[in-house]
Amino acid sequence: MTMARLAREHPEQQRLFVAGALFASAGAVFMWRAISETESEKSLDLKNPLDLVAVLKFGILLTVVAALAKLATNLAGSAGTYSIAALAGIADVDAITLSMARLDRGRLGPEAAAIAIGIAVAVNMVSKSILSWWTGGGGFGWRLSLASTLAIASGGLALLLVPTL
Repeated sequence: MTMARLAREHPEQQRLFVAGALFASAGAVFMWRAISETESEKSLDLKNPLDLVAVLKFGILLTVVAALAKLATNLAGSAGTYSIAALAGIADVDAITLSMARLDRGRLGPEAAAIAIGIAVAVNMVSKSILSWWTGGGGFGWRLSLASTLAIASGGLALLLVPTL
């Protein structure tokens, strides 16, 4: 929630930080157009996002999620995988995505893996929306929540309209 923290520290550049938070999703297009040139030209004191602690935390998270996904799939099939995807999505989407790519295809088909990733993405967007209200304040939280809701609804609509794999 770095963008939310920066939005609270620099409220005059809030739209810029919402756009930054949304660049991982389709909602960034809407916010990018709303940023004025003067708003994007102001300098900020940013820190290195690739610090060793963050890398180690991700490695641990990936290992734990991969082990839990394999265990849950072996014990409960796709229902277990969906549960782990929802739990993992609270913190991160990358770990469950990589886990689904590595999981034994004999136990879990591509459709179930795609659904698990979709669940993780939706939960992650809700989680980030909640944290954005708390960390970045109402303006930041409202914008990120709206874009996240639209992205989740678009994904759900695509799931309904696109034939099964």
